[in-house]
Amino acid sequence: MGNANILNPGFYSSVQDLGRLNYRNIGVPQSGAMDMRLARWVNQSLQNRAEDAVLEMITTGVTVSFDQETTICFSPNIESVTVNEINVNHRSTIKILSGDVVRIGRVSKGNFAYLGIAGGWQTELVLGSRSMYAGITAIGRLKKGNVLPYESMVRDDEVVSFRESELLTSTSIDVFKGPEYDQLPENFISRLIEYEYSISRSWNRMAFIASTGIPMRLDESKTVPVMPGTVQLTPGGDLLFLMRDAQTTGGYPRIFQVPTEHLNILSQIKIGKSFKINLKEILPF
Repeated sequence: MGNANILNPGFYSSVQDLGRLNYRNIGVPQSGAMDMRLARWVNQSLQNRAEDAVLEMITTGVTVSFDQETTICFSPNIESVTVNEINVNHRSTIKILSGDVVRIGRVSKGNFAYLGIAGGWQTELVLGSRSMYAGITAIGRLKKGNVLPYESMVRDDEVVSFRESELLTSTSIDVFKGPEYDQLPENFISRLIEYEYSISRSWNRMAFIASTGIPMRLDESKTVPVMPGTVQLTPGGDLLFLMRDAQTTGGYPRIFQVPTEHLNILSQIKIGKSFKINLKEILPF
């Protein structure tokens, strides 16, 4: 078993997998990788299981040292990678030797990027998941000096090239009608569909916030179940797009639901970038 020492955690980094899928009934958030598509791609490139844990980085990358040989892989939206201060081709898997120090640059496209390792990160398993969430796992985010265990495994095959242009991007986010959608006035629905939104600076892994520009007070709701992808409307006219760390219940009206694939897209929309919502009639199952 090897250990990776976090020398610099970057802006906000954590270990994530597919999340805790069966515990929302007892108040445990799902968590998991914000862009599931990129996380799965990294694991597939390493011949890992889809559910293996990856290291998620927001905006800036980490610096990490390894004490055992292994193989690592990066999502394609990373600006640069050095191993022992030497620039390397980070569009393929990289074999790491004992003592190597890897420095990962900024996220070049979107908000979230991923570092995968052969066999997955072997951090604490809690309720069937290694996803970090403060209060559920011992730590909620990585700090300098944290140690991440891993299996010392070397993969022979290099990853198939993944062009940055193939990253999921869109200026339109699909939504479906939520349970309280029918409370909306018709003219307000038109406003929601026609309006160009931008993500507030106060976003986090729990929710992305976008303003409609118009206050709207609907009938008060009792606390009801919510989940990643639920879109709530506040009395002040803000749309709360609930993300992977979303709470399990809430009181604001649930006017839309974002499908998983478009939640991946939404997670990568940067502050100040405009997008619109596209109301679909039938929720796919």
